[in-house]
Order: sequence, then structure tokens, then C-alpha cells
Amino acid sequence: MKKIFTIIITLAFSSPLLADYMGGRTPVYTYGSKYIEFGIDNPPTDKTCNYFGRHLRFDATTPEGKNMYSMLLMAIASKRKVDVWFTPSTLPGTDHVDGCKGSNMATLVNIGVR
Repeated sequence: MKKIFTIIITLAFSSPLLADYMGGRTPVYTYGSKYIEFGIDNPPTDKTCNYFGRHLRFDATTPEGKNMYSMLLMAIASKRKVDVWFTPSTLPGTDHVDGCKGSNMATLVNIGVR
């Protein structure tokens, strides 16, 4: 428990001040290998695109990405909501038919579990 608290505090203070924020969202449709892609309920279409139900992605091979992946899995397993900080998609409002793909999805910067 102490380790999880330390990770949460570290991530909370390491997020860029300019990142966009969504609070109290349910993670859905999680896929990945090097890059983890997942969806959230009620995504903002002016900030995200929809790639087969997934709206956010991050590199799970970095130390930060491994921490975020652990927290995401914990939230999914315990059916808890997440707060996410992200950089917006380069093609907001699109989907997998008209332009959204992994490389232009919104990028997760930080995650918190409620």
C-alpha cells in the first residue's frame, strides 16, 4: 500500500501543467503491447479521437508507462474510476474510418485511481 501511495504522489506532481484533464472516468477496451491503448466512458470529442473504442495511449516500456499501466490494471480489476491527464489527439472528433489511428490518439501523461 505504501508503494502505491508513493507512485500516486510521484505521478501527481510529475504531470505537466498544460495537460488536459478528465476526471472520474471508467476505463474500457484496453489493448496493447508496447503501446497500451484504452477507451474511457464519455470521452471529449473535441480532444480525443476514437480508434475502435479506444481514446488514449501511452508507451508501457518506460518506467513511467509501467507505473501508469499498473494503475490502469488496478482500476480495471477493482472496478474503480480513473482521473487522466493527457495531450489531445492531433485529429479530434475522428474515428478509425476517417483518420484516427494509434499514432494520432490522445497521449496519456498521468493517471490517478479514485
